[in-house]
Amino acid sequence: MLPAWMINDINKKSDTSKELHIGDSEFLDPHVVDDFEDNAAPVLEAGSGGGPSPPPPPDYEAQANAEMKVERERARIADENRIRDEEKAAKEEEAKRGRYQSGLSSAYSNAQNYGSGRLRALGIDDEFGIMPAYYAELDRIKSTVPDLDPNPGSYFGPAAFETALGGQREAQRKKLTRGYESVVGPGFDTSMLADTADDPFLQAIIGEQYQSAMGDLDRARGRGKLNEIGYEDALKGLNQAKAGALGKAQTMGMGVLERGREKLREADKANREQISNYDFGDRFDSSTAAGRVRKAGSDFSLGLEGDIRNTIGDTQFFDPNALITRGGRTQGPINPGNPLANAMLDDEIKRSTGSSGAF
Repeated sequence: MLPAWMINDINKKSDTSKELHIGDSEFLDPHVVDDFEDNAAPVLEAGSGGGPSPPPPPDYEAQANAEMKVERERARIADENRIRDEEKAAKEEEAKRGRYQSGLSSAYSNAQNYGSGRLRALGIDDEFGIMPAYYAELDRIKSTVPDLDPNPGSYFGPAAFETALGGQREAQRKKLTRGYESVVGPGFDTSMLADTADDPFLQAIIGEQYQSAMGDLDRARGRGKLNEIGYEDALKGLNQAKAGALGKAQTMGMGVLERGREKLREADKANREQISNYDFGDRFDSSTAAGRVRKAGSDFSLGLEGDIRNTIGDTQFFDPNALITRGGRTQGPINPGNPLANAMLDDEIKRSTGSSGAF
């Protein structure tokens, strides 16, 4: 509620036209003076001490009206202040936005020019989509700049171009890898140098040793060391040994093949390192690279027989002495009554068959 003095002051201002002042014609009208005098006596007489009359009772309606007037004035002043502040804030934001848009546009344009200059400095044609990738990176950066940032240019640095350049470089390397692997695919080492690549050479070596062992058996029979029963049993043992000889030889040959495959993998590794180190302006042809791998395989294959024979060396897959002994046990003594003759025949067979091998 408003203080009483303020309300009275407002009421006085609103009722000024009704208030009498000394000198006013109404105040000096004799009739008015007479009336005032006539009415004055009773008023003076009403008090017990002859003092002034008591103040009139409060006018609540007038007080409420006065309060409403004050509140309306306050609201009007507050609206004016609010409108003024909003207009000021709008102008400030408009100025900030103008500076922001100008700074952002300038920074974006400068970044584009930087990328073009950087590409020229590299001395490469943009056949790899570097600039489109760079512009896409600038657009991404632009979308992350906070609204009304006072320094939008700080977001556009040299790293943006390096990011785009690195991305396109990696994309080109992946493209080269796909092209290369379409020619030199997974398992190329075993497809170019199969497990059976050494089989002809192994079979030839085993065949040579088989024929040599059979010749020893034939000579033992010709000298009477083996009769037909003993010879057949020894030949049976020779054929059984032949079946196992190929497995043993293949195990030895696999080690040789693995050395050849390692040469293929080394050629492949060199090609892949060239792709990994690829940079714009370099030249890499997938067919030429695959040719280097195939050449490594063909060079190895040319010397495969020699490598196989060197690896097998003096290894014997058949033991003629053991076979003849086996045949002799099966047939029994040829000259039961002449042990000396049998012993002499044994010595002759050993001398004719030479050193023994694996059986």
